[in-house]
This record gives sequence, C-alpha cells and structure tokens, in this order.
Amino acid sequence: MKFVTAKDLRMNTSSIWVDLPREQEMVITLNGKPVAIMTATSDKEFEHSLRAIRRARAMDAVTSLQQSSVQSGRNAISEKEIEAEIKKVRSNRK
Repeated sequence: MKFVTAKDLRMNTSSIWVDLPREQEMVITLNGKPVAIMTATSDKEFEHSLRAIRRARAMDAVTSLQQSSVQSGRNAISEKEIEAEIKKVRSNRK
C-alpha cells in the first residue's frame, strides 16, 4: 500500500490518479499520520465498493460495541433488564 502526503496529493494529483488503479489503495497522510484512504473504483463497481466499505465499517462498529460490552460487564444483562431499560428510555421521550 502506497502512502501519499497531503502535499503530494495537492502537487501531483494527475500522477496519483494514474498510479491509483495499479496500487488499488493509497493512504493519505497529514503531518505523518494517516487521515484518509483512497481506493480505486469504476463506474460499474462504485456502488458495490461503497456498500462494501460501509458494511465493513458497520461490522467494525458492532465488534467494538461487543468488546466494550464484555469489558464493562454489560453483556451479562438479562432479557428482563433490557426490556426495563427500553421501557424507561421510551417513557422519557414522551
């Protein structure tokens, strides 16, 4: 995977567009830290690629929530406690 500085992206945009299909992915850095990922796509693949990226982010978020739940002990809450919490939140909305 190729790393490209934000300055290089600004100064050499056309050569980066040429390289991207070959590289498939590039990481954009700012002050030495990654800030974005560019990925090659096409008109035909755009929607599929976007869905795949969004799905991966959602799965990562769920995994993170599950790990957080286990670490905090909230994974052991009973069904009854869950229903009570939902009821409490819903009543506060009214």
